Amino acid sequence: MTKGLHVPSEIGKLRKVCLHRPGDELLNLPPDELERLLFDDVPFLEVAQQEHDTFAQILRDQGVEVLYLENLVAEVFDQVPGARAEFADQYIAEAGIRGQHMPQIVREKLDSIEDNLEFVKKTMAGMTKAEIDMPLTASTTLDSLVNSESESDLIIDPMPNLYFTRDPFAVVGEGVNLNRMYSVTRNRETLYGKYVFKYHPDYKDVSLYFRRDCQFHTEGGDVLNINEKTLAVGISQRTQAASWPRTSSGTPTPRSSASWPSTSRSRAPSCTSTRSSPRSTSISSRSTPPSWAPCASTS
Repeated sequence: MTKGLHVPSEIGKLRKVCLHRPGDELLNLPPDELERLLFDDVPFLEVAQQEHDTFAQILRDQGVEVLYLENLVAEVFDQVPGARAEFADQYIAEAGIRGQHMPQIVREKLDSIEDNLEFVKKTMAGMTKAEIDMPLTASTTLDSLVNSESESDLIIDPMPNLYFTRDPFAVVGEGVNLNRMYSVTRNRETLYGKYVFKYHPDYKDVSLYFRRDCQFHTEGGDVLNINEKTLAVGISQRTQAASWPRTSSGTPTPRSSASWPSTSRSRAPSCTSTRSSPRSTSISSRSTPPSWAPCASTS
């Protein structure tokens, strides 16, 4: 198995790909909150898994090595002492948990899951009020713990869009865009990529062209590797033109395919939208890295 990232083209021979198999996150989709979670209908999990498994097997039959995001993160926790605790702290901080005591109760619930893969899957699935044991005090109610005006049964939202693995992070050459996604609902998905590219022995040394705390939005579905010297970027609601890296002189990097307007009124790059790129993350197909500097952290 090769290490690192290697993608110069979306139409070259695919050697390795990162997927997410649909899981219990699809079971935690409240019918009255589908729009907020970016779904039109509640998928049937068993059918979704069957279709996914068929797709993954077709890739394997063509000689593609299929990796799973949940397995990569679990491998990090298996091999790196302290990584799981660090992840749990950040996950809970970003989970939007309401109530003074609920974050600690959730942390104890997650800590009780010994198997790292099951732990990762649970963080993807979210958590409902029905999963939490009520404290044994007469004056404490679940509503006071949650401290929420919402009628939602969710304590932590699921991440049902995770099987679009191309959006949270996209490989460009021998590096990766770890994106700050447009939707608050989806931005937590990039946390898994952070720990893969920070700690996983096969991917921890790759370049980060963008980080999840960048001030501008980017998403992988708008990024298209054309060849080792050309990158097409679709400027859309989800990807802002001003976010793309430049050289230290302030001019656009020559490795970007962004075209510049002829008028002198604006110097913002303008690109043709390319939302047709694959919605899974290819991580190996041969490449040369672009000469970009990583996006500056805003934290």
